[in-house]
Amino acid sequence: MIRRKRTEDGGLDAALDRCLTAVEAGEAPEDAAAREPAQAAALAGLLETAGELRRAFSLEPDPARRNATRARVLAAAAARPATPARPSPWLRFGRALAPLAAAFLALALLLGASVEASA
Repeated sequence: MIRRKRTEDGGLDAALDRCLTAVEAGEAPEDAAAREPAQAAALAGLLETAGELRRAFSLEPDPARRNATRARVLAAAAARPATPARPSPWLRFGRALAPLAAAFLALALLLGASVEASA
């Protein structure tokens, strides 16, 4: 169901609202537009566009085609050779610097403790 803002005036918005409500209830778009003779020409185009949009957004893929596509994608994925993950270069860099960082931290703690003790 389409949610629309209700308008109080008798303009094109209100006429379109009445026509869309009638079409949703099962009335033919041409018959709904014919009930609004002052805006019938503009309403015909708008109702046609509304019908096309409703059809476009209500399409469902064919289940057989969807299953065939899924099978092709899975077969293609299975046929690809698995590539092993390479470790990040940052990980190797971090491993190389870990002893240096530990030594620096130990030195900082020792110097801090000796400055504290001498004060």
